[in-house]
Amino acid sequence: RSIRFVANAGSTLKVYTNSSSKDTARTLLVVNVATGATIAELTAPVDSSVAGYAECKLPEKGEYAIYSAGSGINVYQVVIE
Repeated sequence: RSIRFVANAGSTLKVYTNSSSKDTARTLLVVNVATGATIAELTAPVDSSVAGYAECKLPEKGEYAIYSAGSGINVYQVVIE
């Protein structure tokens, strides 16, 4: 499972997310679809009543995907600016 999107060079990816676990934070990968290169590893904090927030800069124009490096992650909102 992944979320795919197209972004311009220098865009900021903002993700509101939580781990699906109440005990363990999880890793959300940001990957360039064309090259398979990992752009960032974002932290999805433990599940709570407030969504976690993570962001990264996207280095070039292209298609990107975000997905969990392992177990479940809840993604509430993705913003590309």
